[in-house]
Amino acid sequence: MIAISMAGRNFVTCIANVIRLFGRAALSWLTVVSPSGSTMAMTMQANTSSSLFSTMSVSVLTLLVCLLLLVIIWLWHRRQHLQQQVQDAQVESNHRMRLALWGAGESYWDYDLATRALTATFFPSAEHPTGQTVPVSIHPEDIETVTAKLNAFLAAPGSGFSISHYRIRLPGQEWRTVSARGRVVKWDAHGQPLLISGTARDITLQMAAEQAERVATEVFRNMEEAVVILDQHFRVISANDAFVKMSGYRHEALLNRPLGSILRSRQYESVEQQMRRILRQQDTWDTELWYLNAEGQELLCHVNASTINNTPISPGASISHVLVLSDITRQHRIQQELRQLANYDVLTNLPNREQFRRRLDEALDSHAGDELFAVLFLDIDRFKDINDSLGHALGDQVLREASKRLCEIAPHNALIARPGGDEFTILMAHIDHNTAATDLAAAILNGFAQPLQLEDGLEFTITPSIGISLYPHDGQDADTLLRKADSAMHHAKAAGRKKFQLYNPGMDHQIVQRLQTINLLHGAIERGELFLMFQPRWCFQNGSFCGVEALLRWRHPELGLVPPSEFIPLAEETGLIVALGAWAAQQACQTLAEWQLAGLRDISMSINVSSVQLLREDFPATIAHSISRHGLRPEQIELEITESVLLDNPQFAIERMQTLNKLGMRLSLDDFGTGYSSLSYLHNLPIHLLKIDRAFISNANTNRREEAILVAIIAMAHAMNVETVAEGVENFQQAQLLQRHGCDEIQGYYLSRPLPADECLKLLKGNSAPSGLDLPLHN
Repeated sequence: MIAISMAGRNFVTCIANVIRLFGRAALSWLTVVSPSGSTMAMTMQANTSSSLFSTMSVSVLTLLVCLLLLVIIWLWHRRQHLQQQVQDAQVESNHRMRLALWGAGESYWDYDLATRALTATFFPSAEHPTGQTVPVSIHPEDIETVTAKLNAFLAAPGSGFSISHYRIRLPGQEWRTVSARGRVVKWDAHGQPLLISGTARDITLQMAAEQAERVATEVFRNMEEAVVILDQHFRVISANDAFVKMSGYRHEALLNRPLGSILRSRQYESVEQQMRRILRQQDTWDTELWYLNAEGQELLCHVNASTINNTPISPGASISHVLVLSDITRQHRIQQELRQLANYDVLTNLPNREQFRRRLDEALDSHAGDELFAVLFLDIDRFKDINDSLGHALGDQVLREASKRLCEIAPHNALIARPGGDEFTILMAHIDHNTAATDLAAAILNGFAQPLQLEDGLEFTITPSIGISLYPHDGQDADTLLRKADSAMHHAKAAGRKKFQLYNPGMDHQIVQRLQTINLLHGAIERGELFLMFQPRWCFQNGSFCGVEALLRWRHPELGLVPPSEFIPLAEETGLIVALGAWAAQQACQTLAEWQLAGLRDISMSINVSSVQLLREDFPATIAHSISRHGLRPEQIELEITESVLLDNPQFAIERMQTLNKLGMRLSLDDFGTGYSSLSYLHNLPIHLLKIDRAFISNANTNRREEAILVAIIAMAHAMNVETVAEGVENFQQAQLLQRHGCDEIQGYYLSRPLPADECLKLLKGNSAPSGLDLPLHN
């Protein structure tokens, strides 16, 4: 037996070798073996016995064997080639599938139902398409949803598995949102699913984009600004609710309409054409325009128009322009009102102090060298009495009508302003002579001689006092001119009111004197310059002295005895009255305590209280402390309050008086009758005494009308269970008249002038009545 190996040899070479070896020998048997791989072995057993076969037979047989071998070897090579093609095709197919999955942004996953292991093969890039298989974790909050979907799928596995979104995490990475679908790819012998495979897509960015789009849509729909989106032809693509509301059109009516048909303004012949021109030159247009909407309303809008890259939103349509409109009509009105408030008086609509000062500065800056200016400072005479007697509402009417009267009288080029209160200022620029200013002042005085026409047909006559300063003679700046005109006005008042006065340098002395008085008053307490005088009151019912009024006095080493009418108003104006009043109350309580130790009983101490003191939060506690410190009873102290206090803040004043009343102090209303408006509050006041002003006493004996008023005041007070005290009683006839009409108490020079404490104590302890007051009371 001979074995011939054909591994790696040419088939023809192998056959030739066989023929040379055997020649014509007979072949006993021949076997061809084709193991795996590329090696084919041929074994044959030759029988050299020439008796069995002839030479021809051997040759034929050999040829047949060779042909058979040739066929077998060709088939084997064919099989090998086909197998290689299949393998190459599979590799190419897998490569294409991986590229397709990578290009589609998807990954391949497997879920083993036996081990409940979820793995995924991710293809990170086209350069590395082989991917990597890793375990996957499902977010704890999504496990229940995924399990429910899986169970539903396994109940009918033929339908395929899909889930729109759930969160997974790969080792060492953040949570990602994916969508997945798959099918059963492996079954057991009983037809139960073993393995589910499918694809998953990372939709994290898509979900975020969709969420952002939803938010943007919601913001667009609900934002306060009106937004309209236009295409390249300036037709409306979309508009939010704010624009629908602003425009006055229904949303459907806006779509596809040209911008020019819905955005109209009196500022431009065509807003659309103006916008087109500007947006051709630049990407944005930011402006304000008055927008006339479909309902005929005109709104001031802040407009921001922007050009953006054409963004397709539907076939044949793309976004080219976005228009944002903010309704600033209300802000504009507020700004106008604030500007009006900042520059004009609310009551009269005249320029205020700041505006007048600004205009005066401008006039001075722009003047020619030889031009004259005049500043007139006007104050209404006794205007406080108008407010006090008739109330602030009527006072406001007077101011409004006075401003109108001034505008009628003054030339058209004069600037009239109301700095505040009852004051007016007038600027006369570019005048030829100072007589122009005096002529205007005279015309104003004559014009106000005619009564003002108020509401309800009421006529009211007022008189002004006017001061005049001239530029450049009296000053070359606004402050100086205003100050000197004000000084001249006060001199006009001092000269009898209803006058005008040109400024002269001598007027400055009075201003300096006033400032000096204020400065000296600051140290009056520390220097011991203040003292109290006491004026007694007589009670008709008891026939004896029943109380005293403490009166504050100031004696300065250089100024001498300063009248209260001079320093008290200055103290109230500067706030010094708080310290002066506290000192006076302390001294009055101390004096009363000393009198009690001297044996004087049943005497009350009356203390004057200014409005500045009364309205202070700490006043009740301060006066209560002074009373208790000296061992006095609250009812021994009587607080005198002028009725003018009620005009500034009546409700607060009443509440403060009620607080003092609850502390046990007695309250009296001083100077009653000098104001009218207090009558409307009188029944609400917790007062014990009503002090009748001397103006109703002086002529009551000779004037029947004034006597009737006096009787009415006494009767009204008694009807409200309030005692009356008549002030300024100077003679027996007045005292007798008051006694006859039932007045309870009197006070004045007829009883005694104001006395020092020791002299007043002697008078009170003597308790001797003036001549005639010991007569029996009139019944």
